[in-house]
Amino acid sequence: MTSAALNGRPRRPDIVMILTDDHAAHAVSAYGSAVNRTPRIDEIGEHGVRFENCFVTNSLCSPSRATILTGTYSHVNGVKTLVTPIDAAQPTFVSELRDAGYRTAIVGKWHLGDGAGHDPQNFDYWDVLIEQGEYFDPRFLSAEGLRTERGYATDVITDLSLRWLDSLDGDDPWCVLICHKAPHRSWEPDEAHAGMYAGHIPVPATFADDYATRTSSARRAAMRIADHLTVEDLKQPVPDGMSYEEQARWKYQRYMEDYLACVASVDDNVGRVIDWLRQRGRFDDTVLIYSSDQGFFLGEHGWFDKRFMYEESLRMPLLLSCPRAVAGGQVHDGIVTNVDFAQSILDAPACRTTSGCRAAVSGPTSPAPGASPRRRGCTTGTGSTTTATTGYQPTTDTVPPATSSSTSTTTASASPAAHREPIHRSGSSTTCSRIRTRCATSMTTPLTSRYVRTSRRECGWPRRPSATNRTRATRCRSVSAGTARPRAGRSADEPTARRSPGAPLRLLRTRRASRPGGARTR
Repeated sequence: MTSAALNGRPRRPDIVMILTDDHAAHAVSAYGSAVNRTPRIDEIGEHGVRFENCFVTNSLCSPSRATILTGTYSHVNGVKTLVTPIDAAQPTFVSELRDAGYRTAIVGKWHLGDGAGHDPQNFDYWDVLIEQGEYFDPRFLSAEGLRTERGYATDVITDLSLRWLDSLDGDDPWCVLICHKAPHRSWEPDEAHAGMYAGHIPVPATFADDYATRTSSARRAAMRIADHLTVEDLKQPVPDGMSYEEQARWKYQRYMEDYLACVASVDDNVGRVIDWLRQRGRFDDTVLIYSSDQGFFLGEHGWFDKRFMYEESLRMPLLLSCPRAVAGGQVHDGIVTNVDFAQSILDAPACRTTSGCRAAVSGPTSPAPGASPRRRGCTTGTGSTTTATTGYQPTTDTVPPATSSSTSTTTASASPAAHREPIHRSGSSTTCSRIRTRCATSMTTPLTSRYVRTSRRECGWPRRPSATNRTRATRCRSVSAGTARPRAGRSADEPTARRSPGAPLRLLRTRRASRPGGARTR
């Protein structure tokens, strides 16, 4: 019997998040893949929930990973590009779990910078790849320094993760992030899976898209399979004597053969984690999550890569299981984003170690009825949704979910009061305020940013983010409110017009045109 049971306290669930890189949802057989099979990944959904409409808010590796950790949009957490390092001191769901008594670890791809202020923080154990990392004999950075691990990256990352779990003593709950490099470019499969998909792979219907109805950005994008895959990507030169169209299809087959072989290795290693949990009797009581940092083009529109706001790029696979608390075989068809992950994970063990712990394995949370999705930077608790929990019987080693009433065959609506209840830390009655404060910030900042951009546009200013234009945008808002000081050359007693509610913001343009000599030239 566990120490938690002896003390009359239910044991909080352990958490495993397996996060891959560039694994398209349409390359997971649970999502109806026409090109491959992923039986061990599918197993998570069979014992839990498959989220049909999970989307990334910024389809790039680093921004998505920062959003998953912090539960905030890119403009709030500061990671907007591939080369922007994270301020690792900011609150994350991992820091909240650690404060609540969880043992925490991350192994594998970090890709959020390294060095002082950027190395992983709030992890009891961290062992991460340098930048993108290598497929074979990858270099790892840990608190002890830099070293090389022999072997294939997907296998090594799983080995290190399970080794850390085996090393844990005591009965404290734990959370481990297993972050694979695969199936990121340059798609280098291991020997066991190389050639597994040799042969004909179906070509997407839009493979020969001529971009006739697309913008110039689509035509200029350097991610066309026919033109932008390199010899390093293809592992061999293109055969001679082929037409342009034949070369494009040959490259597609080579690209997909290696990409899917990398996915097959990931699937096997997901199975290793599931088997480890089952052998120790922890599978039913562990929140097991599988996802990718974004989607990926698999020949759609003739492309590889991601970035663009197309469904293939934005859609993320997301499967979750915790059989003791969540009925298996469910499909959630509501919209979920990677901003939702952090708060949903915190809702699972409720982040509490002392007073009145009530945990729920929580599905995605949604904005309040009638609220605009643009105003949602993170989950707020109102109108949230939890997965159905039919037939749940708590044991001494598990935590019962919050009571909910079923609203459909796939979801159940949780009481708003339950989610507004303060999440207590050990020895304190304070809430998890750091993440929630950032939620509030991210709810208001998009509106402010959009207002500034509108001001520039309505006043005829260029959109360059220069200090000069920011000053002009500020003055534009001041004029609209009737609070601007008169400019040089204008009479101090000249009345300042005030914009009536709903009127367009065109005051500065009108004033410049009405001055002697007309508007200034630039």
